Amino acid sequence: MIRRSVCLLALALLGVGASLPSGWIYIEQEGIDTFPGAYHDRLSGTYVNSEVALPGVAAPWAESAARAPGAKRERSDVGPLRRDRVKLLPTTKGCSQVSVTFTDERRKGLLWNLAADLCSTEQERRFDELIEDLSNSGWPAPNARAERWLTMADFDEIKPGMVWEDLRRRLGPPGAVKRQADGFEVGYEVKGGEMLLAFDRQHHLRSMRRRGR
Repeated sequence: MIRRSVCLLALALLGVGASLPSGWIYIEQEGIDTFPGAYHDRLSGTYVNSEVALPGVAAPWAESAARAPGAKRERSDVGPLRRDRVKLLPTTKGCSQVSVTFTDERRKGLLWNLAADLCSTEQERRFDELIEDLSNSGWPAPNARAERWLTMADFDEIKPGMVWEDLRRRLGPPGAVKRQADGFEVGYEVKGGEMLLAFDRQHHLRSMRRRGR
């Protein structure tokens, strides 16, 4: 069932990709039956979690968020896409979580989930610009990279200051990605552990370390 889901999802997304607004990058992540990833904006430090999946494989994040007390929900149609946007009440730190789910019935009801913790007016503006751009451009394309196991030797010539896009071409998509301060961290599995690479707001490598298992 999982293998069939992957094939259907890949066919549905084949040839589809988004041209992002200036400052944004998309960090695709290896997945089994979904296409997870994240967006990061070097201008505002905004970090957005992302997941594309067939219905029944993943739940709509916006629908789940709408159950929270005080949630503000907006639904709209953008061409063939259905957009569901939910903003939660601010936390004690002044940040609001915003979740957006797109549904595309043309592609077997595919779900595209996005969520971010927005802590300033600038971050909310940049997030809305990204969502509007994605609504009118395209979905993340599936990763067509041939699978291979990385070794410690693959990291020998990697130095602080290198740019994420260059390392992505060298190493392929990571197995994990998460927010770190106003940048992000990616993880690559290697024999006996994981290599963790932390990037600053400008998408330059800040540090690299090995974590054992």
